[in-house]
Amino acid sequence: MAAKKASKYLSYMEITQLIEDIKKDLALILDLSGSVVFSSIETVQKGDLYTMGLNPGGNCPDTVRHTLDVFPAKRENAYLDEDWGNGTNPDYRKGLHPLQQNFVKLIAGLGFDVASVFSTNLIFTRSQGQYGADYPRNADICWKVHQRFIEIVDPEIFLVFGNSKISPFQYLRTNYKLGEIAHHPSGHGTWQCVIYKGEIEGRDRLVVGVPHLSRYYIKYHPDVISWIRANLV
Repeated sequence: MAAKKASKYLSYMEITQLIEDIKKDLALILDLSGSVVFSSIETVQKGDLYTMGLNPGGNCPDTVRHTLDVFPAKRENAYLDEDWGNGTNPDYRKGLHPLQQNFVKLIAGLGFDVASVFSTNLIFTRSQGQYGADYPRNADICWKVHQRFIEIVDPEIFLVFGNSKISPFQYLRTNYKLGEIAHHPSGHGTWQCVIYKGEIEGRDRLVVGVPHLSRYYIKYHPDVISWIRANLV
């Protein structure tokens, strides 16, 4: 059963129950390296935007179970507050990794407060590349949890990163009846940005797909941000 929808924040007891339910959903991957939510606990409430990458990268040893155990006290946002240089690269200290900066530039450019946006990945287990993510098997496992979060956040918009055959974009296209795709050049080779509407988890929503921000420097493409923003109204 999906989690109860919150008018603002979930209570501590509701969060505790939600995490116990999620652990049952993720029993097969709980003790693998990974992370479930990149944003803070305060973002588990009604919001307009739901962001999804493919899966966590890097070398963090934390397991999926651990990130769930500490989630009730999580006040940090991975895109704003974490050091993705593993303490060794001063250029990538807190919030300065290119992916973090690209994310912040895009979210702020669309008119949203980065700290208030619910941010996660399609797949919660960590890998060094897309081919190690065990797609779509792990996506199917994790989607049960997304259904819980979607019930709570009830977003108007999904903003997804990556449009390849192994991506949240492809997963949504495969599993939901979605409408005609509008394309826009990304400004990077043949990569495209896309927007489409469709019914996801019981209601119409907008899906916006951009190339993965680990390799796509959207700060150099303000026309893309303007195009997306114009289509959000």
